[in-house]
Amino acid sequence: MKVALLSSSLVAATAATYPSQPDNNAKAWDIVNQLTSDQLLGQMNQLNVAHIQTKDAHGHIVLDAAAAMAYAHRSVGSYLNLIDCPKQPNQTVCNASQYRAFLHDLQETQQPISDIPILYGLDTIHGANYIDKAVLFPQNINAGAAFNPTLAHTYGSYAARDTKAAGIPWMFSPGVDVVRHKHWSRIYETFGEDPVVVAALAASVVQGIQSQGVAACFKHFIGYSEPTGGNDRDPAELTDYDVLNHFVPSLKAAIDAGIMTGMGTFIGINGVPMAANDKMHHGLLRHDLNFQGLMVTDWGEMYLMGPDHKVDIHQSLTLSTYDMVMVPDDLSFADAGATLLAQNQISLARLQQSVQRIIKLKLDLDLFDTPVPGVDLVDQVGDAASRATALEMAHESIVLLKNDNEVLPLDAATASVFLTGPSMDDIGYLCGGWTLAWQGMAGGSDVFPDSSTIREALGSVLTGNVDYYQGVNMDGSLHDVDIAVQFAQAHEYTIVALGEHTYAEVFGNGDPQALPDGLISYVKTLAATGTKIILVLAEGRPRLLNGLAELVAAVVWAGLPCEMGGPAIAHVLTGTINPSGKLPYTYPKTNDYVNVITPYYYRNLTQCLQNDVVLPCPTEWSFGHGLSYTTFVYSNMQTSSPALTSPSQTLTVSVTVTNTGKMTGKEVVMLFVTPPATRLTAETKLLKKFNKVELGPREATTVSFDLTADDWGYYANEIGHGLHKAADAGVYTVFFEAATDCYVNADLCRQFQYGEVRTTVDRVVVNQATNQALAAIGHTKVGTLQSDDTSRAIVWTFDVASNQIVPATDNAQCLTALAPQNWGTVRLGPCTPDNGNQRWHYDPATQQLRHLTHAGFCLDVSGPWLMTCLPPTHHDVQSQQWWLQDPTTSSSGGHLQATSNGLVLTGNLLGDAVAFHPTKDNESQSWVIDASRSMVQLADTALCLDAWLAQDGGPVHLRSCDPTSVNQKWSYNATTQQLQHNVLLINGDNHVFCLDMASPAGDHPTIWTCHDADDPFVAYQQFVYKTQE
Repeated sequence: MKVALLSSSLVAATAATYPSQPDNNAKAWDIVNQLTSDQLLGQMNQLNVAHIQTKDAHGHIVLDAAAAMAYAHRSVGSYLNLIDCPKQPNQTVCNASQYRAFLHDLQETQQPISDIPILYGLDTIHGANYIDKAVLFPQNINAGAAFNPTLAHTYGSYAARDTKAAGIPWMFSPGVDVVRHKHWSRIYETFGEDPVVVAALAASVVQGIQSQGVAACFKHFIGYSEPTGGNDRDPAELTDYDVLNHFVPSLKAAIDAGIMTGMGTFIGINGVPMAANDKMHHGLLRHDLNFQGLMVTDWGEMYLMGPDHKVDIHQSLTLSTYDMVMVPDDLSFADAGATLLAQNQISLARLQQSVQRIIKLKLDLDLFDTPVPGVDLVDQVGDAASRATALEMAHESIVLLKNDNEVLPLDAATASVFLTGPSMDDIGYLCGGWTLAWQGMAGGSDVFPDSSTIREALGSVLTGNVDYYQGVNMDGSLHDVDIAVQFAQAHEYTIVALGEHTYAEVFGNGDPQALPDGLISYVKTLAATGTKIILVLAEGRPRLLNGLAELVAAVVWAGLPCEMGGPAIAHVLTGTINPSGKLPYTYPKTNDYVNVITPYYYRNLTQCLQNDVVLPCPTEWSFGHGLSYTTFVYSNMQTSSPALTSPSQTLTVSVTVTNTGKMTGKEVVMLFVTPPATRLTAETKLLKKFNKVELGPREATTVSFDLTADDWGYYANEIGHGLHKAADAGVYTVFFEAATDCYVNADLCRQFQYGEVRTTVDRVVVNQATNQALAAIGHTKVGTLQSDDTSRAIVWTFDVASNQIVPATDNAQCLTALAPQNWGTVRLGPCTPDNGNQRWHYDPATQQLRHLTHAGFCLDVSGPWLMTCLPPTHHDVQSQQWWLQDPTTSSSGGHLQATSNGLVLTGNLLGDAVAFHPTKDNESQSWVIDASRSMVQLADTALCLDAWLAQDGGPVHLRSCDPTSVNQKWSYNATTQQLQHNVLLINGDNHVFCLDMASPAGDHPTIWTCHDADDPFVAYQQFVYKTQE
């Protein structure tokens, strides 16, 4: 067994990140303090390089020295974008030497006017894609499918090396967005759908980039990937929970890896543009994440807020923390900034802080001494080692989605194959946007002379009967279909390569979610001949297949593997390489809004579950799916402990993985966690750890992961209050493999208990369709009564520890199912700890009461009896769906009276505020401490005591009662007379918080770490609960 390792000569050179620079903060401030306000504004005004290029008398593209000098007099501090230059045949973009010559002239023009060097930035998206001869790596979505952080580090190193060879020290990458809306046209620039995977790969790429002395740039800040309408630059609607728990992890990982710069985004969140979003910039980025690096806007972002640029600039300088403005076509930012400064609408200190970050970056990159770095790297651009790494990434990223009857791999010597489709003989279609041009370029070896198409690569390895005919264009327009049909009839196998045209950003908005009708009908026509269809999907996002997945024999997801895609696909199809990629996102089957927007962690089988709403969401393939030419068997799953009580404890989870096949292969071992369903925001499952291992035939290895509460916890606070994680007390499930259903394959699932958990809870079990409640009828019989029945017969005690369900009328009896069969008898029987017939589990995702021993059987209201568990889409599933409701509780309550001064906790019928007041008849001072729900409710209202910020001094107020909200979980300790908040902080000690008066007046109560009995401040936390008669 071996873990995936770096495979190139760059390993030694990039093992460590770029050496830490001396603290250049003071030096930067010394320079900033000598600059005038106009010089400060010039440093912040970034321009497109096209404005300083012109043609000389011979028609050659050269530096416009006059324009560059004029901008230098205005102290412009940064330029960006690809340059133009004279081209040789088959040359599309400038080479490293041409970039260097241009930048040398630019810096030489700048130097006599300003001692501050130019900072030049370039969109290096998948390798140095704007530099001739640099290898074009697969797009980031392929890196996500490879699940190999070590390989991602090498990829980042080569991309930075080739960019620096051109004299450019700043890359606008990596993208750290997480995939959400499946129509978004920038999916291929991301690493995928899972926050943990994106975080791991982002950190690795950042370290690889900056190991070369090049500044990386995270993008985009933040929420860009969930456009409400699915189109690029549409606004987003996101809760703080979603931002912190799904979008922040990858951003935080990049920052923790030492990333030097970041980029904003075009959009607004919840109606507030990011260019003027105080909450996100000051609250989240600079405060919660403590990012100290340079922030640059996206292209023209600041001017998207409205028609008055002066107003836009004023709002942005006031409410955002941008340091540099990608204007990018003029000096309007500097001009308007000068006016605003003269009118005292912005402060000089605001400009100085931003320019200090700019100057510090230039110092950190050593630009004052070497303004055009990387002269020693020019000859290495496009070397064999970087090409080998690009091929390795392409190999590891290809995903085998379907392989009926092991149609793959093909026998290269004997297979009779028809090659067809628009992507079969076009390298540009394998690369997508940001390839030699912003929108990419279609074309074969004429445009990409150092590569080969799928057709060419297969032609070099298939020695049997092979024919090629394109047959259809990418837009679905057909060639002569009769010719294609004749070829298909003549061959046992037909490989169809199709996907998308090249696009970037908004230019992908106009495409429908489904593939063009012509492409789909073309494949169906060929399939009707009886040939075995092998479908190769070369696409940047999951386009709907509309029935093709069921029709074809095999499906290979190639993503956008780019230059090395042709050989890599040929190697996989013929078995030279065993596919090991895993799908980096959910592949939806339908275009329903909820289906294209919902990530895997809010899905359960074929359903989407968010905000207590369950909707059908059929998929073609789920996140993490991917087949192999060998078989991997998981066994002997172990956990180190069944229960943990402290956030400092570690849970070790291990499994043995065995290659039981005849071919060496790589397997991505994934460990998921399902949290207790105690809140509406709880995910159905989340990937927490992964590792890629390589095993030979019959070889086995044990893979272990260590988890702490930091892994299964979540950010529970509001943005702007620091990053504080909480972990719900309850029973968690850990399991291996993305497709595991713990109700079917319990061998790969284990449960553990975290925190102090009440092992029993009383519930009324109500069938939604009939409004009937499960009832104990007599000593042994089980039946149903109306759900509004007031008797104790419909109240059941759920014992989490034993998985038994006990009627409130007789605690010696348990709900028992005697046989695993349809119409199986369900009755009451004497409770015994080892009786497998009495083990039940309520599944909140499907709302079914499942039997744990009789796997696959559920409680059905029609008996009630056991029946085979129906899938959520079945028309009769309602007979198996149950609500667990709290038993009816009295609305009469009592006073929570401070022992120190007799003041009573008082609510406000209008909501929100609570305080301690003297006892009065006309105030809201009656509270119900509901032990069954762990809630404190203001009597005769729907308001409950709520504390959302789990830290000392966290505010306490009233909110609408929500039994799923962890913020509303309380318990009264009659011994210590403290009202304890049942949230476990996990970024430190295991604090327990208590309601605290905060002062003798008690006018602004908070939560505070619970004081011991001998602490003099415990008096602020002691209350007697006096029930009212």
